[in-house]
Amino acid sequence: VVFCKWDFTRCKVVEPGEGKCDGLRAVAMKTPSMVSTARPLTQKPYAVRYVVYNPSTTRANFKFTYSLDGGTTWIDEGDNILSVDAKSSHSIIIMLPMTDPIMLRINQTAGSTRTYCYLDNIQLFYEEEWPLKGDVNDDGEVNIADVNMIIDLIINE
Repeated sequence: VVFCKWDFTRCKVVEPGEGKCDGLRAVAMKTPSMVSTARPLTQKPYAVRYVVYNPSTTRANFKFTYSLDGGTTWIDEGDNILSVDAKSSHSIIIMLPMTDPIMLRINQTAGSTRTYCYLDNIQLFYEEEWPLKGDVNDDGEVNIADVNMIIDLIINE
């Protein structure tokens, strides 16, 4: 297990309540808000996955960027936007450049300014940790659910 420190801008860690996310705590975000690693990661992840729960009545957008120069500039590859419909949840997996050092940032760029969305289950994947090739949804099995997730990712992009 690798831990890293995160900085929060206009968001906070909360206990959202039953049914609003996967676990006991999540990052509560409203438009505009941001969470980012506080410093470059000491190990190089090759992918990041996260889930957004949107209990609001407004579609919400989350943009993923990364920095290779300690946070001076942030790289936006253009296709790393997660759009989550109102009253739903969605996840995304983003492949990262195998570059050291790297910092990560997730911005809520659109959605409600009054109702929180919840950023949950941020996972960083390292070569030795990926459980199974093809296990896109990280449930420990390679099956039709992985194919459905890939199709969903393609359709919703």
